[in-house]
Amino acid sequence: MEYISLILLILSAATYYVIFQKAGEDGWKSFVPFYNAYIIGKISGSKVLGIIWVIVILILVFCLIVVFTKMVDIANNLIVANPTFSYEELISEMKESVSSEISMIILLIFINYIVFCISNVMLSTCFNQGLMFKILICVPYVNFIMLAILAFSKNYIYYSDEGEIVEES
Repeated sequence: MEYISLILLILSAATYYVIFQKAGEDGWKSFVPFYNAYIIGKISGSKVLGIIWVIVILILVFCLIVVFTKMVDIANNLIVANPTFSYEELISEMKESVSSEISMIILLIFINYIVFCISNVMLSTCFNQGLMFKILICVPYVNFIMLAILAFSKNYIYYSDEGEIVEES
């Protein structure tokens, strides 16, 4: 399974590299974490959407770090206090301690997905795509294929907000 994730990550990076170039941006920007989300929003026609996406991702990363550190602290404290603890004790302690943060993480993942879909729909609009393409670009895993089609097909040309064809950089 980890190989599939690695392959999708490499395909996604290459796809956004080409899409950035088609939109007149430098391809290397697709490899910079957080900045690439802003650029996707920018080439989709909404810098504000890109900024919102970066903020959501940063908050999500912060929440993940908080949950991880809390769980490590709970495990360390439980081991020091009671070396013969049971795993059931550990799990119940962690559930009580991080349940609100887990709810926040789930909400942020959902918001991240919504922003991702909006930016991809706006991006497909910049490539003059129809409704079915816009629906498919929001479907998990199918979106990798749809973005690859935008990137690697010579038939799809990027149009800026003003309707002008952008020359690849």
